[in-house]
Amino acid sequence: MLLLFSKLKNLPVFTQSGVKLGQIIDVEIDLDSQSILRYAIKRGIVSRGVLLIHRSQVVAITDEKMTVEDAMIKKSQTMNIKEAVVQPATGISARE
Repeated sequence: MLLLFSKLKNLPVFTQSGVKLGQIIDVEIDLDSQSILRYAIKRGIVSRGVLLIHRSQVVAITDEKMTVEDAMIKKSQTMNIKEAVVQPATGISARE
């Protein structure tokens, strides 16, 4: 499936358990591999917080929504904790 950035931008983002996290406002692209590394998610109208979702946390993307893993670490996972949880963005400039 192909999805244009114009369709990806403002796409709502939900956890697997159905909690709405916000909407996609930007992406970080790895220039070497030309692939999306992380998604910048705006938390809401009132909140100015931005979350960075690593591509490994994405469960599914459709033309209606993005679904990501719940923010919990499973005992069997051995990945870095910073990559395993949804974390606030630092040092990102996301403009609409």
